[in-house]
Amino acid sequence: MAIRLLQSSVIANYEVTAANTFHAGDGLIFDSAVVQGVKKPVTSTNVTTATFAGLALGDHLTTSNTFIQNDPVGSSVVSADGSTFTSYANGFFVGVKRAIGDWQDETASVVSNLTDTGPTPHRGIGVARQHGTQFITDRIKTGQTWTAGTTWGISDASTTEGLLDALVADGGGVIGHTDYYDSTAGLLFGTITA
Repeated sequence: MAIRLLQSSVIANYEVTAANTFHAGDGLIFDSAVVQGVKKPVTSTNVTTATFAGLALGDHLTTSNTFIQNDPVGSSVVSADGSTFTSYANGFFVGVKRAIGDWQDETASVVSNLTDTGPTPHRGIGVARQHGTQFITDRIKTGQTWTAGTTWGISDASTTEGLLDALVADGGGVIGHTDYYDSTAGLLFGTITA
């Protein structure tokens, strides 16, 4: 439930209503109900390059907050009895992140847009959208073949909304491609091509 940018020159900031929940790394679409707003796609949204707003760079939930960390020295270990050697090369892993959980229950009607006097609290969220943005994420649809070159879109299925989905790309909603998939860590290295 995380994303880590490797290369990106532009980060866009959009409004999100407090009731809209998603994890870092989820694909977001533009929210027609909120000026300059984004949301997670709902079932049968059919995410296209025109409706794709970008990948969320932060959690919009109060539970299960994680982030992708770099492990520069690896974590090879020998079992206590000396019988088993487990080798983990240098790379990335997902870990729990400390997060403030009360911001989503904002009662103020004006939070990040000082000219908004509406009754719905909003919070800004950073979004990576630019063509060529490279990232690592664990927000992918499981049970699919993820290999270098696999194209992907954004899922709009009822239980996997917002996840990167290789099968959606078969229907023409190509948002990016896979650079590498680390099956041990469950992390996809990808590039936005839309």
